[in-house]
Amino acid sequence: AVMIQAGLALMAQPDRQAPTLSKMQSELFAALPNPAKESTALAILDFIAQAGPKAAPAIPTLRRALGPEQRPAAILKASIKACGSLGKEGIPLIPDLLNHVGEPVNPPTDTIENFTEAFLKARHNQAVVDAIAAMGPSAVPEMEKLFTRPQIGARFFALLVFEKMGGAAKDAMPTISKLAAANGDPSALVNGTAVRVRTKLESESKK
Repeated sequence: AVMIQAGLALMAQPDRQAPTLSKMQSELFAALPNPAKESTALAILDFIAQAGPKAAPAIPTLRRALGPEQRPAAILKASIKACGSLGKEGIPLIPDLLNHVGEPVNPPTDTIENFTEAFLKARHNQAVVDAIAAMGPSAVPEMEKLFTRPQIGARFFALLVFEKMGGAAKDAMPTISKLAAANGDPSALVNGTAVRVRTKLESESKK
């Protein structure tokens, strides 16, 4: 806690941001492969998350924290959260984040809502949705690219991100509306989810 507060205080001084971030990244590099230093790694990832967009130069370090090496679940969750805290500056990390999206195991299939709940509990799906949604409107074009993929899960995931974004996803409305139209998508899951997301965004736009 002391390290984080000291680091954040230094990050508030423009001339101290670069050396402070460099020092923190060095400490993180040393801590990541050492299970005994997991608490240190988590503290530094929390520091990056609290620093927000000012920590954008740490993108290469966050990419390393995300893998491909095996990481403890807590480290991955903290790394994913830190990526989202960068806002639009974190857009380059979206491909890395998508590597941590997984399919649900034996999900309930009676309703789209139940499937969504099961999907978000798989691997780090909820954390990844939250992180990309936190990047705001700048992430919309990257998510729309997923609609061109043949995998149902990719299109479904993009819709969940837009649902989480809420009004920030307004630029995606034309694409979402196409998927929500009758026979707009060959998958009933994607089509039904698009209807739900469109309804939510339309409701928020009226507020």
